Amino acid sequence: MSRASRLEAVAVLLVLALSLTLRLADLDVFIASDELKWTCRSLGFREALMHGDWAGTFRVGHPGVITTWLGTLALPRSSTAVETCRRTEDASRLSRAGEMPAEQTERLAELSRLLFRGRVGVAVFTWLCIAAIYPLARLLWGPWVALLGLVLVALDPFYLAHSRFLHLDAVLASAMTLSLLSLLVSVRGPTSKVKGNKYTRKQGVLVLSGAAGGLAMLNKSPGMFLVPFVALLLAVDVLRRGGSREVILRAARDLAIWGLVAGVVFVALWPAMWVDPAGTVQRVLAKAIGYAEEGHESGNFFLGHPVDDPGPGFYPLAVLFRLSSLALLGLIAALPELAKGRDRPEQRFGLAVLLLYSALFGAFMTLGAKKFDRYLLPVFPALDLVAAAGLIWLARALAVRRRRSVVALATLVAIVQLAVALPHHPYYLTYYNPLLGGSRQAQKVLLVGWGEGYDRAAAYLNEKPDAQHLQATVRGGSNFAPLFRGETRSASSYRAWQSDYVVFYISQVQRRRNESLLEEYVFNPQAQPEHVVTLHGVDYARIYPNTHYVQPMVYIEERDQPGQDLLLVNGDSLFAKHYQGDLPLQKLYTHWGLQETAELLDSLPPDRRRVWYARYPDADPKVALDLLESRGVLLERKTFPTMEVALYRLVGPETAQYPLDVRFGDLRLIRYGPTDPALAWDQDGGVVLEWEALRPLDRDYTAFLHLRDPQGHLIAQGDKLITDERLRPTSQWEPGTPRLDLYRLPIPPGTPPGRYDLYVGVYLLATGERLPLLGPDGSSQGTAARLEVEVGVPRPSPTAAHGSAVADRFSPRASRPRPN
Repeated sequence: MSRASRLEAVAVLLVLALSLTLRLADLDVFIASDELKWTCRSLGFREALMHGDWAGTFRVGHPGVITTWLGTLALPRSSTAVETCRRTEDASRLSRAGEMPAEQTERLAELSRLLFRGRVGVAVFTWLCIAAIYPLARLLWGPWVALLGLVLVALDPFYLAHSRFLHLDAVLASAMTLSLLSLLVSVRGPTSKVKGNKYTRKQGVLVLSGAAGGLAMLNKSPGMFLVPFVALLLAVDVLRRGGSREVILRAARDLAIWGLVAGVVFVALWPAMWVDPAGTVQRVLAKAIGYAEEGHESGNFFLGHPVDDPGPGFYPLAVLFRLSSLALLGLIAALPELAKGRDRPEQRFGLAVLLLYSALFGAFMTLGAKKFDRYLLPVFPALDLVAAAGLIWLARALAVRRRRSVVALATLVAIVQLAVALPHHPYYLTYYNPLLGGSRQAQKVLLVGWGEGYDRAAAYLNEKPDAQHLQATVRGGSNFAPLFRGETRSASSYRAWQSDYVVFYISQVQRRRNESLLEEYVFNPQAQPEHVVTLHGVDYARIYPNTHYVQPMVYIEERDQPGQDLLLVNGDSLFAKHYQGDLPLQKLYTHWGLQETAELLDSLPPDRRRVWYARYPDADPKVALDLLESRGVLLERKTFPTMEVALYRLVGPETAQYPLDVRFGDLRLIRYGPTDPALAWDQDGGVVLEWEALRPLDRDYTAFLHLRDPQGHLIAQGDKLITDERLRPTSQWEPGTPRLDLYRLPIPPGTPPGRYDLYVGVYLLATGERLPLLGPDGSSQGTAARLEVEVGVPRPSPTAAHGSAVADRFSPRASRPRPN
């Protein structure tokens, strides 16, 4: 081996060693989107293999078979992780990972640890493909282009980034590139003439091309693009060789061999094809067609606007932003040289094929509505090889011709590639071409962020005291939850009353997803993030504290009377968590029903009749409000963006201070009394009636109340189902037990204060039939009892008038007054 050859070999080994190191270093930092799903799919794939469930090896229609094989080989066994995947339907429903937040956190953390180990399989596979690319490129374009191409491909930031994920695109790109280069070697690589124009092709590399094509199609449906492209390339080669019958037959034979090998690999490595080949292929095609017809469910972003389909201009711009600076420079240098076409036509043909492949694949992917920059990753190794040739031509123009000089050029290119890529470690996805403005400009043009930065947001919150008791709302739950010690809630199920923090990710903001949350926090000038995760000048994640409870707390503390008041609040809420005021705290819970809530209200201290209720309308059980409304009068109410604060004065047996002995059939009215505040317009108030069933009742009765002035004019009226303190109707009452019931009347504005007659009666709502008012001897005395009540003057209210709200809670009769 000559000194130059040894130098070349050392350079190749160094580049490959460096490439492998970069692919394996710090694989446990962050989680890219869908990686947990592929972890579960890999575990499920292995379980199906172990149990001979060949149909079960169909995990999804992508189909992702090679990725799951690589995950299967790299992942350690874990029955707990398998159970987690089963519960969460392959990590698509993370909230089902555990019954309690602590269990959910631990299970997802274990899944992430497996994921980080599973990434090794993809990293090694892509590295082996890169190692195979070099000898193929050397056969096609010689050592100079091959060495420089190896540097550009191995250290390409975009390709490197995806080579570190347990996902599809890097595997697809590697297999498609290997298939394409092998086919090129077979078509126009070194050949030997036999009998004039007959050529002997390298059948070994043709088989390799077919096998790699089968791997590509097994991993992702866009790999099927190779089938028509291989046919096209062989057809072009036929034309180049004169189109004789023998050349045509040889091309047809090569196409058949390629297709046969690809098909054998496709079937052999996917057991689902063994038991249901037609159904399996049909499901794969259905998935591919679905992607082509429908955009991403979360939308996209292009040229500063959220869109469903970014259109045909997306991929050209995405490629320009994702290419390394040297690759872009090399492509620019290569295009005019290829256009000249003066010397080395075979080498130029191979480079032209790579450009044609890139252009046609880009056009093919443009047909689909669902578009992401990573979908075009398969063209990047091809473009890097063309760029390598362009850099060589540029070097020749600068009189750099010696092999040692080319090695020096390769070294320089490697240094430059590392200089631009290493600052992004381990977040290589944050690299965007600095010649186009880098990531700061990219965020204005393309959708940015695939999980990088979520880890730093989780790390920040993990440093909080009692982080395990925090709840964070995040859109990218699969990126965040396994790294966060606390509980993670999806943005679509945001709970203002429970989430301590809300984390917004850059792609979420670009797409305008969860618009109401964005308006509440990100686009609200009064809301400031507590912490911002910035990567290379771009804000990837913003962490906002949820402080909705502060204003309601201040409102209560400015008005409460510590010796008389108590505070009722949801025990799981942030209000309860952060309240440090002077009032005794009574907690109710979202899952409570009537019985638990009534027992809590029954247990309140009798000397605390003023109850502040800090209510979350979207969370608190409605029965809590119903019980408070039935037991107390509203003194004031204030509505805030996410909660409502109300002050009630509870009624009790002492409120019904006037004894009575009035019977309506088997229902006895034994006492009554006015509330405090009393009846008055523009304020809540009413009358408390104390009832008693004389025997078991089988019907639910309704009371009507008519308020008349001394001249007999009807002032107000209303009807209400007779219930006790626990909202039980009369059919559920035990005889002989007194029952308090609060009744409200909407007093018309301007009603003068003074004494009024209140007529009370009982009837069946279904029929309108009234119960008779019975005298001491049991005779009928009509249908209504006359009581006396005071109508007062409205008290000054600290809040806006709520007379309409009071009226809404009571159902006044709209018809003419009934006779008493």
